[in-house]
Amino acid sequence: MFSKEKESIIRATNRLKDVLGINLGTVIAFGSRVRGDFSGESDFDILVVVNKRDILLS
Repeated sequence: MFSKEKESIIRATNRLKDVLGINLGTVIAFGSRVRGDFSGESDFDILVVVNKRDILLS
């Protein structure tokens, strides 16, 4: 993974920590950005696992 993409994923993870706190379980980045074979129109693929089933996001 390239440093710019890694920094973006770290920022997203930190924001998730701010919003979810202890309810944040795991963050998994996958797809072309992680593999390094992305194009200019590629998005970020991130799977977020939370520790609590009935969490309400606002």
